[in-house]
Amino acid sequence: MIELDSDNFRRGHDAFLRHMQQKGDGVPFTGFGHRFFVTDETAYKEETLAKARKLLEPGSWPEWSKTPGKIVERLKQACDITVSGNLFEHKYGNENGSYSALYRVDEPDVPEFEAHCVELSRVANSPDEINGPAVDSFAEFLRDKRLGCKWEFVAYILFVLRPERFFPIRSTHFDKVLEFYGLSDKIAGRVEWSRYRLLLDVADAVRERLRIYGSATAIQVQSYMWVINYLLPLDEEELVEQVVDFEEELRRRQEREKERQRIGVLGERYVYESEKQRLTKAGRPDLADRVTLVSAIDENTGYDVSSFETNGDELHIEVKSTTRSKQNDDCFWLSQNEVRVGTDDPRWTVYRVWDVDTGPTHANLGNIAKQEPDGWTREPSTWVIRRNEGV
Repeated sequence: MIELDSDNFRRGHDAFLRHMQQKGDGVPFTGFGHRFFVTDETAYKEETLAKARKLLEPGSWPEWSKTPGKIVERLKQACDITVSGNLFEHKYGNENGSYSALYRVDEPDVPEFEAHCVELSRVANSPDEINGPAVDSFAEFLRDKRLGCKWEFVAYILFVLRPERFFPIRSTHFDKVLEFYGLSDKIAGRVEWSRYRLLLDVADAVRERLRIYGSATAIQVQSYMWVINYLLPLDEEELVEQVVDFEEELRRRQEREKERQRIGVLGERYVYESEKQRLTKAGRPDLADRVTLVSAIDENTGYDVSSFETNGDELHIEVKSTTRSKQNDDCFWLSQNEVRVGTDDPRWTVYRVWDVDTGPTHANLGNIAKQEPDGWTREPSTWVIRRNEGV
């Protein structure tokens, strides 16, 4: 794990919190669903991602490559200002801007260009030791053909291919953040996987320090660091010794907890109502009437909603909610009590609810205490330290 300058991280984070509260009409930042943070930083990036993925359909690239020029044409559409917005520099024109390679590539070189794109899509979800050579090979091709090898363009493609891990960058902007966090390495300049990997490692270190606000997506961490860049250099008054306002810190933590509870209740309400509707549509209004929000009665049962299969078998649903979209969801937590209940209760299951603020959707992940669902991996995250008897 990359080591960040702790003092500067704290100074930067304090400035970030003040900025969010000032711009957010006095509402403190208690989580990544903070409305100003979403409106000003993350929403348009998620919209760009959705538009770009719809245009590019990365899963179709192997087939599209049989028709040379189709991938290039779709990339032009995805890089256009109407889709990519401020993720690119547009004022220098198509042949001199961030994605100039798309307009400079000669027709005979298009198949090779697109072959590199297909390879990037093929390995996007692979470990770094596989991703790295593919990125470096593509960058070398762009340089050899003098097409313009720009960080913004390469990172944008990676972002579209695997948004859970990669994010768009402006190299010079992030260099300021790296320096502020105490790192001497630079991103700007030659496009190489090792430099991008450094930035990903820094993002992981930042994400770890922001755990108190929930699990941040790649877009959210990128946006956080972008705001830090915007705030640099910090005022000299920030250099004075920290004076902790414990009443304010208590209020912040209470607000963060309130936000987590709000998201949780919205998700539980959605599942409660969805289960009633599901059973009613299935011709079992008798069972729909018996759906219960258990968490409103006892928070320690290890699940939130008691429902039924259409055959009458009980269903004990643990609801895990988020304001994030399904595409940008990377993890959530189970408590030790939830794991214990799931291990002992054959009727226990987890519903993951996305977009609770904007248009909730969900999936039944099954009993993940016993078996990992497809596409997810369980990892230990906490320890319980108990005092020995007689000590």
